[in-house]
Amino acid sequence: MARRPRQEPLPDRPGHRFGHLLSPDVAEFMRAKGLMPRWDYDEVLPEEHAFGFMSARIMDLDILRDLHTSLAEALDAGTPYGRWAKDLEPTLRARGWWARREVVDPRTGEVGTVDLRQPWRLKVIYDSNMRAARAAGQYQRAQRTKAGLPFFTYELGPSKEHRPEHVQLKGLTLAVDHPAWDTLMPPNGWGCKCRLRQITAAEARRRGLTVPNSVSLPSRTVRHRVTGQRMTLPEAVDPAWARSGGPLRARALDDALHGRLAALPARIAQAACHDLARGPSLQQLVEHPMPGRAHPIARLADDMAAAMGARSPVVNLSGETLAKQHRHHPELGQIDYRVLPERVHGADVIVDSRGSFVFVRPAEEAPWVVVVKVTKSGIPFVTSARYASADDMARWRKGRVVWGRWPD
Repeated sequence: MARRPRQEPLPDRPGHRFGHLLSPDVAEFMRAKGLMPRWDYDEVLPEEHAFGFMSARIMDLDILRDLHTSLAEALDAGTPYGRWAKDLEPTLRARGWWARREVVDPRTGEVGTVDLRQPWRLKVIYDSNMRAARAAGQYQRAQRTKAGLPFFTYELGPSKEHRPEHVQLKGLTLAVDHPAWDTLMPPNGWGCKCRLRQITAAEARRRGLTVPNSVSLPSRTVRHRVTGQRMTLPEAVDPAWARSGGPLRARALDDALHGRLAALPARIAQAACHDLARGPSLQQLVEHPMPGRAHPIARLADDMAAAMGARSPVVNLSGETLAKQHRHHPELGQIDYRVLPERVHGADVIVDSRGSFVFVRPAEEAPWVVVVKVTKSGIPFVTSARYASADDMARWRKGRVVWGRWPD
């Protein structure tokens, strides 16, 4: 029988070549960082690493900016370390940094040296920033895909030797939005190559992985060298890596948005809340409720907020409340949550019902109510949103009105 000729693999079709594919969350995490010149890495609080770019003893903003820009571009292009370092060398030479440099700590006057020609120095800069950015991007992506892939499981990386504390974390499996990942999401130290893998519930069952609601790990208390702040951390986590960038950035965006809405005039902020309720951020939170996240859904008039004793006029809808809503009111859909601003802004009366405030529009044929609770810190949160029965309306009419009045 004649031997069949060897066939070469089919080439990619024109216009359909698959190269480096990277979630935009990864490069955006890096690109959005501000420059933070610092003498030592531990001068920066763990929370600040999520928002600032620094490299120990590089106090020159131009060099810090060159490093920051080149790393963001490397993330976009999938550039490996060797190529990145080679491409960066001409820039460092032109700025006079391809040599041993003396630098001065402006805070203390201490004189030190920096030598970016040393391969280990650039390798640490590249590896630590790339791993942190990819972890933040993975966390953001997981919040969008957790309906089908609800768990993270901790895996050891390709290092020849592993920290014993990290070995103890192997196989730890928790929900992707579990607060423990705020601290435990790799990398958990310098040179750490550990990783999380996002898995389905079926895989967790097949592998016999238990998914606890809480986790208790050996911990220690450390003191920040500059600020004196004390932090209690798991033994597996180095202090500089004690806060994962993905959760921190997500919550900081929430806080910044709430602050801006509170500072705007009520009418303008209310219009913004209407627009935000129709945007993708609320839609994603409704579809995939995420603990720890809060979406602004209304901006109270100042007299409303004062009547309720609220310190902030911005009413929030949390991931925890949405999860509860899905259990108790599965009949409600996206459209019902999109109109929450109208339900609050258009309320005719606010009734105090056992410490919660019920926003009511009695004239509606089928009254729809929003129940709001003000936290001890003075922040109003939605605790329930639903259609009201005749019995509900009769009971609330007997309650104490804190704002507005019942129609005649």
